[in-house]
Amino acid sequence: MKRIFSALFVALMCMAFSFAQETEDELYEYITVENGDSVKSADTESTGAETSGKKESKKKEADLSFEISKELKTALKKPGKNAGQIQELTFNLSEEQKQELYDVFSKTKGTAIGMNWLPGFGSGSFVQGDVLGGSLGVAFDTVALVSEVGGLGVGFVGFLVAAFSAGTAKEEIDKFFGWAAGLMIGGGVLWIGNKIFGTIRPISFAKNYNKDLKAALGLEEKVESVSFLPIVDPVTSNYGLATQIRF
Repeated sequence: MKRIFSALFVALMCMAFSFAQETEDELYEYITVENGDSVKSADTESTGAETSGKKESKKKEADLSFEISKELKTALKKPGKNAGQIQELTFNLSEEQKQELYDVFSKTKGTAIGMNWLPGFGSGSFVQGDVLGGSLGVAFDTVALVSEVGGLGVGFVGFLVAAFSAGTAKEEIDKFFGWAAGLMIGGGVLWIGNKIFGTIRPISFAKNYNKDLKAALGLEEKVESVSFLPIVDPVTSNYGLATQIRF
C-alpha cells in the first residue's frame, strides 16, 4: 500500500511539471488574445468585470503620457524573446519616452510574493505576468491540497475501523494512521516548498524581465568613473596629468 501511495505522489508531481510546461505557451497566447484589444488612452477606467491582471495592464498604460500600439503592448510581455520587435516599434521614441516606458512596465516583486502566499496557487506570479511560475504554483498547491485531504480521509477511515471493527488487529489499524501521516507530511512539505518557490520565483522573474526590457529599449546602465592619464611631450620634455570623467 505504501508503494501505491508513493507511486501516486510521484505521478502527481510529474503531472504538475508536465502541465506547467505544456500550457505555458497556450496560457500566454490566451492572455495575449484577451489583452489584445485596442490601445487605451490615459483616461481609460477599468471595469469591475476585468481580472486583476488586466486591471494592472490597463493601469500601466494609463500611467503613460503617450499612447502605445497593440503590437508593442503584446511584445512587451516577453522582451527577451521580442527584443528586435520592441526596438523596431520604439525606434522613433525619445530617450525620455523609453525611460518612461521602462518605469511603467518594469516588474515589481512585493505584490507577487504576497499573493503567492495568500491566496496562493501561483496567483501572484500570474499577476506579475509569469505564466510558467503561476502554472507551477497552481500545480504544486493543488497536489499539496489533494495530499492533505487524502491524508485526512485515510485517517478518518482508520478511525472508523478502530471504532467499529473490534476484531481488527492493532497493526492493521496503525497502517491507516501511518499512511495518513505520510500523506499529510508530504503535502505539508510540498506546500512549504511551494511557498519558498513562490518567494524566490517573483524576484528572479522581475530581475530577468527588467534586464531584458532595459536591453530591448536600448537603455544602457550609466557608468560613472574617474581616471587619470599621464601626458608626456617628447619635443619639449614636458609632462602632466590629464583627468578623464565618464558619466
